[in-house]
Amino acid sequence: FSITAQAQQKAAPKKTTTKKTTSQNNLKIGYIFEDQIIDKYNFVKETENLVEAKKKNIQETFNNLAIDYQNKYLDYQSSLKNIDSLTTEKLNDKLKAVQSAKDLADNFQRNSEKEIQQFTSEQIYIIRQNIQKATNDIAKIKKVQFVFYRNKSESLLNGTKTILYTADKGLNDLTNDVLLALNKI
Repeated sequence: FSITAQAQQKAAPKKTTTKKTTSQNNLKIGYIFEDQIIDKYNFVKETENLVEAKKKNIQETFNNLAIDYQNKYLDYQSSLKNIDSLTTEKLNDKLKAVQSAKDLADNFQRNSEKEIQQFTSEQIYIIRQNIQKATNDIAKIKKVQFVFYRNKSESLLNGTKTILYTADKGLNDLTNDVLLALNKI
């Protein structure tokens, strides 16, 4: 044997026979368009409306706190013009009231932002879980082993993009089935 003959023998594919199992022959792959589901999922719309209502309520409360602060500040400023008629103690009380109103408004704004962020994060988690559960349920019903998703939008709900190509003309598109299941909840 020459080295070339040995290399050719090693490189030559070995003929082996393998039996494909039934599951390998019937492998089904499906996909969903997550961005379409998010656009049409009723719970997402309800959540967006709820977040907007919370923001509006927070803004109104903050505006009232800001007006209270401005009024106390103006009262304090006018007191400085008539300093002869006030004791030091009363002037200090007015200054403390101004500072307290400012602190209250600042704290409210900070806490409100955190509250909205936390609420939004919780809702995103619920939405993702609902989509996952509905997708799993539909995949089991349709006997689909793998489901890919595509989300082309840049949003909080989307951390990654999955590029998907399909030539099946929508035969394995589970988007509408998942959306119907979600909107029945």
